[in-house]
Amino acid sequence: GRGGANLKPFHGDSIDDEASSETRPLDLGDVLAREESTFVIGAWTLEALPPECCRLPELRPVQDPLLNMPWKSRARRRAEQGENLSVWRVIYGPRLAIREAPSPSAAPVEVLCKGEEVVVDDGASEGPWLRLSPATWPNPALPPADACWALQDGSEFGLGILLERVWGPGDGDGGDGADERSAAEVH
Repeated sequence: GRGGANLKPFHGDSIDDEASSETRPLDLGDVLAREESTFVIGAWTLEALPPECCRLPELRPVQDPLLNMPWKSRARRRAEQGENLSVWRVIYGPRLAIREAPSPSAAPVEVLCKGEEVVVDDGASEGPWLRLSPATWPNPALPPADACWALQDGSEFGLGILLERVWGPGDGDGGDGADERSAAEVH
């Protein structure tokens, strides 16, 4: 046809084939890959990460009352599908080292930037260290290491709190199913 474009979902995004026609899009990949002709309105912002993160800019969904579209992050959607998983957000910045063992001297295997969300295995924490679930990564089958650990409370190292809990089993849906993030934080 004329005027068409060849668009593919972003790496790590998945499309639920069993989603009902009433399901709202969860990310840009869902909007671009829809087969039905439902009209959808959504917005994303391009967020440039600090140069120290060595990552490409990310698309972040905009939560706005005018869009009337509650959304959940990829981390939240994945945590809800598993057992004993919770979502935490990096509040220390500009970056946070992820290590192969729960020790400040363990080798770093990845770096996360302030604002990124991770999926944590609630049953595997060791003191102030949180073990990250493979669901954290864009491709859960290929995590950066067999075990990935993040320091949640760095008070003993003079750093303070590094990650805050966003969601966990038993927290419910927050009413509309959206993450507990204000529009001001997203803009």
